[in-house]
Amino acid sequence: AQGDLQLRLHGRWMELSTQAGAEVAVKDRTASLKLRKTFSENNTRDDLNALLRKGRSIQVFHPQGLLKLCWDIVGLCLLLNDAITIPPSLAWDVTMSSPTLGGTYVTISFWISLVFWSVDLPVNLNTAVYIKGTLQSGRRKILWFYLTSWMLFDLVLIGFDYSFVSFNLGDTNLAVLRSGRILRVLRLIRLIKLSKLNTMIEESAAAAGRQWVTMVVAITKTGVGMILVAHWLTCFWYWTGVFLVPASTPNWIQENRAEDVAGWIQYLHSLRWILNAPSPPEIHPASGEERAVDIGISVVTLVVIGSAISKISGTMAELRAMNEETSRRRREVRLYLASQAVSYELVTRIMRFVDYKLEKVSANNMDTSLISPTLQLELYVNQRADYLIQMPIFALAQECYPEIFGSICAAFTKNFYEKGEPVFT
Repeated sequence: AQGDLQLRLHGRWMELSTQAGAEVAVKDRTASLKLRKTFSENNTRDDLNALLRKGRSIQVFHPQGLLKLCWDIVGLCLLLNDAITIPPSLAWDVTMSSPTLGGTYVTISFWISLVFWSVDLPVNLNTAVYIKGTLQSGRRKILWFYLTSWMLFDLVLIGFDYSFVSFNLGDTNLAVLRSGRILRVLRLIRLIKLSKLNTMIEESAAAAGRQWVTMVVAITKTGVGMILVAHWLTCFWYWTGVFLVPASTPNWIQENRAEDVAGWIQYLHSLRWILNAPSPPEIHPASGEERAVDIGISVVTLVVIGSAISKISGTMAELRAMNEETSRRRREVRLYLASQAVSYELVTRIMRFVDYKLEKVSANNMDTSLISPTLQLELYVNQRADYLIQMPIFALAQECYPEIFGSICAAFTKNFYEKGEPVFT
């Protein structure tokens, strides 16, 4: 700037900067910090401000808070444990009263699961919910939302578990106990409920700028799903041979002379049948039940493998598409420079700056009509506030006039400059 050029601050800003109510600012900041401590690091400013305006104490968990996230992860682990242990316990008739290591593990898993899902009911009743994109923390709204979604289903499953406990404590015949264990399989439907973890992972990946994490999670989820389906079909095929085939007809286990081997060897026999069924199938000619199940398993296997391969291929294609636009734009610049006979030194500088700009500029554009003007303004503040508050005048505007500060953030545009290039002229 020239030596005679002076930058003067408007008198109103000078007055605000010197007469800002320090006591009020400290008081507001202290109150804000107290409320923020009750939330996890993932809470958004709009959620906090919404609860601040309500003027009442916060007594519910945030749906994206750290505590609720850890709780959902524990629930997912318990569901995966049920998905792995319940099918073989039904097929090999392993009960909580079995004097084996498997029976002990089934007993411990059952009681841990029962305690967790019993506590999960009040946890859900004390967790805020999003209704039409707005965070709601009112007790009635939470109760109504839970009642119209998963509450009845959770109550029914917990009722089955407590009924199963009463069956084991009392004198009940074996058929009723086996029916109770089969009803526990319904708990696996809760895996659909925890699909919101995938949404949380996608949002976290977007916030961290690492979209590839979502792709890796999608591929991993597909692979785990294929393994679980193979595990379930393996147990079902063994159960078919033991319980479904009449005693007068030799089953596939007897045809393979595997009825007296260890349980894990029997599992491998059944798994081998699922992965690569022998041809011709080693089934007794009179065993129509096993042949019907064998045909059904073949159809299910084709559908599962086909859909899994299709999903993995689509995910890989999406992962490649993330880099195609950047590669295309870089290639166009390089071809243009090659046609203009530009010097090697200048080409290198230009391509380095192109790489820098492509790294900073996202190839994805957001349709702003999908969000409200208020959310769009908050998005601008979130993107640009950290750069503006480095100047005292903008920091003061954020403290005293947040609406005006948001408009200032929205008015700025993102530009890129080479090192040593003048920004202000």
